[in-house]
Amino acid sequence: MFASNFVHWGIRANVIAPGVYPSEISAGVDNLDDKNSSRLPPKIPASEIPLERFGGEQDMASAILYLASSGGGYLNGCTIVTDGGRLGAFPSVA
Repeated sequence: MFASNFVHWGIRANVIAPGVYPSEISAGVDNLDDKNSSRLPPKIPASEIPLERFGGEQDMASAILYLASSGGGYLNGCTIVTDGGRLGAFPSVA
């Protein structure tokens, strides 16, 4: 809805849906008590990602730059999944 409402002003709305990206937030997951840890998703081993590695800053930056470039100029209302192929291999995780 947002994407179609604002396109007349030259505003495109797209989303990047990241997969597993190690971060300062995810690094602290092991330090949570049982009460808080139940709200978090289970840890995912790299072997469950078809590219067999976790995402990094460069992977996220490349997706953002693509959307901001002329190459992504015709995209509007899209979700770009940057998960190393995990969603395609395990569609039930969505």
